[in-house]
Amino acid sequence: VDILSWLFKEHFASIKDVFVDFIHCSSSFACVKDTSLCFTAVHILGDAANKLAGGELEGAEKPRTTTSDDEDETQQTYWVAILTGLSAAVNDTRIELRTRVLNVLFETLRTHGSTFSKGLWQVVFQGVLFPIFDDVHHADTTDLAIFEESNDWLSTTCFSAMHLLIELFYQYFKSVGFILPQLLSLLSACVEQPHIIVSNIGITCTSQLIEFLKSDLDEEGWKEVVATLDRGIDAMHIASRIVLRQEVHTDAEGEEGEVRDVRPDTLLTRMDILPLFLSALEERADMIVEKAGSDGVLCIVQGIEKLGKGLIEADSDTNLKLEHLTLKRLRSSDSLRVQAISCHKLILRMAKLFFSTREDDEKHGDFERIVVQSIASPLSEVMHLESVVGTKEVSKELQHDKALALKQYSELAVVCLQSLRELGPDFFQKHLDLVYSPVIELIRASDIELRSAVVSVMEVCVRPFLDKK
Repeated sequence: VDILSWLFKEHFASIKDVFVDFIHCSSSFACVKDTSLCFTAVHILGDAANKLAGGELEGAEKPRTTTSDDEDETQQTYWVAILTGLSAAVNDTRIELRTRVLNVLFETLRTHGSTFSKGLWQVVFQGVLFPIFDDVHHADTTDLAIFEESNDWLSTTCFSAMHLLIELFYQYFKSVGFILPQLLSLLSACVEQPHIIVSNIGITCTSQLIEFLKSDLDEEGWKEVVATLDRGIDAMHIASRIVLRQEVHTDAEGEEGEVRDVRPDTLLTRMDILPLFLSALEERADMIVEKAGSDGVLCIVQGIEKLGKGLIEADSDTNLKLEHLTLKRLRSSDSLRVQAISCHKLILRMAKLFFSTREDDEKHGDFERIVVQSIASPLSEVMHLESVVGTKEVSKELQHDKALALKQYSELAVVCLQSLRELGPDFFQKHLDLVYSPVIELIRASDIELRSAVVSVMEVCVRPFLDKK
């Protein structure tokens, strides 16, 4: 490699005509056992990229692999040789080497990408960048403990690589925007994995991408983003299906298509992933409501509603839940319930944002149905729990869980009542048949804050109609 370095520095003019062969030869040293030789080879490849971008290969003979005299094809051949040579070491077992290679690779693309044609960008993403992340597509086929212990790349390099990929895509969005569906597909594949490291990378980088592109995406782009978020929501729904021993289908509706083999031992990590995903949605809620369009927002809210219902159903099946607790697949008896409550709160927040910004939207009716259900069901659940906590109907083993559930649902009910009050008397009157009875029943609740919230709702939403009469 020292000879190659000397040739490159001192006799570059002599190697121009065999530039591709020279690059291939240099690349072969990028993954050898001697790390210092690897660093030298990587340095040569980085300098070769600068020479190429600087026009120093003009006048060289055409590479043997080119099929025409087209200059674009020649340039593409040179760039692909350099970039594939660098990418070969991105997954090396030595962290110091792969970190250096990763930085050189993306610095080269950031610096010289403005000269790339659309065709070259297509080749770069499909043939160089996306293959870096091939391992994440196979994460769900490996035992969790073995996978995380043996795959050091995931915990030390994968996030940096994905972050650099997102930044590069944003930098050249006008030139590479056509790659968005494939990029979102990669991120979605990460989110769906049962490994918390991989899934969290997908969640974080999807959120980052949405933030970067909030002002640049057109209607079709937002449709792609919504579809990705919807797939993520459905992937989160797998947790409740595991508890209930339901089949997990490959399609979004969960009714047709091939059945996915989902291992029960992934439940614990899937439940750890769920709050990260909901938190990311919460963080981007304002932007989604503003930019995604009525159909997109409704799709996401309906997905969250379905997710919440699944979690509540799973939480209600006491025997199955206790079985998973015994097998240490759940961290606590309220793990499912806590996330279901988060779904309720997220629905209320997104719906209120929708109502405040889209007063005359044709989707108002669909949103109102979801909101009314999200308000009424926790109120009814509080009174149900009030009737069973402390009674002989519930075994001693379950008393603590039911008492905790009553406390948690009472807190959620206060939030629901506050939302109902903010929606105003017209909304209350319109949905009187669904909300009046659950609200009135809460006058008998043991929680004083809850009773105060009921009084506040009656003052704001009921008194105006009584005064008119």
